Amino acid sequence: MTLETQSISATIDQVQSFLATFKDKSGSFRYVEEIDQMMAKQVKYIVVDYNDIVSQKDIEIKFNTEPDEILYAFSQAIKNILEERFPDYAKKIADDIRVRIANYPIQRSLRQINAEVIGKMTSVSGMVVRASEIKPLARNVVYKCPAGHYTEVPLERGVNVYTPSKCSHEKCTHRDLRIDPENSKFIDFQLVRLQELPEDLPPGQLPHYVDVTIKQDLVDYARPGDRVILTGIVRIEQEQITGTRVHSGLHRLRIEGNNIEFLGGRGTKNSRRSEREEISPEEEKIIKSLARTPDIYERLVNSFAPHIQGQSLIKESILLLIVGSNQRILQDGTKIRGDINIFLVGDPGCLDGSSKVILKDGRIVDLASLGKNHLESINVKMQNESGYDVATVFHKYTNQKVIEIVTETGKSVVGTYNHPLLTKKGWKRLDELQEGDELRVITNIPCTVTKYVPTNFRAVTRSTYHGKIPEFVDEELGAFMGFLTGDGWCRKSEYKMGFVVSQKEEELLQPLLQMAKNLFDLEPKISKKGYPGQIVMMNDGRQITRTSYVTNVEYDSKNVVEMLSFLKVDSKIRGVPSSIFQS
Repeated sequence: MTLETQSISATIDQVQSFLATFKDKSGSFRYVEEIDQMMAKQVKYIVVDYNDIVSQKDIEIKFNTEPDEILYAFSQAIKNILEERFPDYAKKIADDIRVRIANYPIQRSLRQINAEVIGKMTSVSGMVVRASEIKPLARNVVYKCPAGHYTEVPLERGVNVYTPSKCSHEKCTHRDLRIDPENSKFIDFQLVRLQELPEDLPPGQLPHYVDVTIKQDLVDYARPGDRVILTGIVRIEQEQITGTRVHSGLHRLRIEGNNIEFLGGRGTKNSRRSEREEISPEEEKIIKSLARTPDIYERLVNSFAPHIQGQSLIKESILLLIVGSNQRILQDGTKIRGDINIFLVGDPGCLDGSSKVILKDGRIVDLASLGKNHLESINVKMQNESGYDVATVFHKYTNQKVIEIVTETGKSVVGTYNHPLLTKKGWKRLDELQEGDELRVITNIPCTVTKYVPTNFRAVTRSTYHGKIPEFVDEELGAFMGFLTGDGWCRKSEYKMGFVVSQKEEELLQPLLQMAKNLFDLEPKISKKGYPGQIVMMNDGRQITRTSYVTNVEYDSKNVVEMLSFLKVDSKIRGVPSSIFQS
């Protein structure tokens, strides 16, 4: 007998002594009685409260250092005690006997499940969001060769079973081995996904999740929507690289489930219930007083999720869902249940109102221009990849957190964190995009617009305006507004408008002056600033040396400044005016 075998044997004896001698507060041999009931209940496990093990230091420390060894020791100890009472049943379920650990104290969040806890026992809380179908997992696979020889392959850990290359019989050379289902042993297996609880989610973060392997009687124990505390051992599973024999160095983290307890009353699924708090007489008076106020219903709706602005209809629906109703029985005996179900479709996110959308005819307009009020009915045809689609409802949300994505060409997208964009690797939320991700963009915008858009310019002064007012956004006005947006200013405080032309671009000066004359019939004030070699102090404290002079062109006209003030050329955020995209 090796030292390792002696150590395991000693651990089994310690666990068996604990199970056989432990008494609860009432003086009953708690775990002996549970083992006695295993045959009557036709179960293959018992649940051990970790709080009862605390006094057994040698056993407790094993959960932190060797969880697999201590769980094996519990299984063997339960088997030994069961053999003394029901030897036939013990022999029948010998390979399936196990222990479940309840109230395990070492709890971690799903964000703390990482490489440091591989092989460790832990407890995590979360919500079940996905559960696979129940599948048979081969625990002991028996292969049979054409000559009738059997080769046995036990499944020690994980879910992968490798087919032996040849028959295990010493004189047999057959390599064509096939599984013998009748002699193999299978157990129920299920894969469950556990996700962070909403109240544990840091602001602006995506919920983390971990996949959990569930076996035997734990399968289908927790279903999507259940809030649970899971106890298990953190495992790793090697990721597969398709199309190659190279083994990946990357592994996935999984938890091998040992026990599941339900939040809102830790315990089994059958005994699960919501915890109720005692209401004091003073609190009862306050509740009855609130019930008599005429606006109590609106106050309840508004008090639900107050950190989320608006969404009163959704809040009302969820409030009614939580409260529920009474079951009604009709005269014919038909029962109408009191439970309320609601179906919420997740908002795919929204964009800033200044974002551009392409209409069916090729015009490009601001998103905010499509409507005014939240949930307003609209009928707007917009281009998409396959032609066009019709927008029927206008959504408007205020006080939403947004994120800005800037591309290498300077284009930007401003939207909520959950708004999706199409990348070369599929749809991604704005907060999932990484530097270097490539976005899919359209390369051609079909346009059927043939008319110029009216400028809607007008004079604002009471005195007679002797200049011109452009009637349409044509090529000449578009070119002038473009240069003004890039290298000009439009100051309403001084009612002055102008631009600068560098010495290197002096050939543009006369065309620009002619445009201003044709469009507005304005006469400019022209001056030259600077000279080669001049040292200039910038606003940020830097000193630069001019290599050329610039020509300063300025116009003094309140009416023209008011007409072109929408360009926002004095703002840090400059852009192409919407009228350009529509003309």
